[in-house]
This record gives sequence, C-alpha cells and structure tokens, in this order.
Amino acid sequence: MMTWNGIAKGSYHIYAHIHNKVNAAYYQLLKSMPNALNAGVDINHFRPVTLPELVKNNQEFKEKDNT
Repeated sequence: MMTWNGIAKGSYHIYAHIHNKVNAAYYQLLKSMPNALNAGVDINHFRPVTLPELVKNNQEFKEKDNT
C-alpha cells in the first residue's frame, strides 16, 4: 500500500513483507516516504524493535547509497 489514511497528517504506515530489496522497482518510492516504516526483520537486526528503533532503522536503511 503506497498511500494510507492519514499520510498527509504525518501518521506512520508500518508494513512488512518487503524485506531489504534495494533493487526492487518500489524501493525509490519507499525511500521518499519517511513515514512508511518497514517492520521486516531484514532491516531491524532480526529482532523485535521499539517504535523509535523502527524509525531509526528505516532512516538508516533509506539513507544508504544503494545505487
């Protein structure tokens, strides 16, 4: 889901099943959406994380130079 109710209000959209596929067609779009958070274990150190950790892990993942 690339849009969600509340996207314009700054709400988070937490999703999984995307993994850490930086070569996928959707990666650049997700990278541009700071409030779309990947909860998959691939980018969350293979363990449960708190919301602040989830935000931090997603920021780090999206900032990687994967070109």
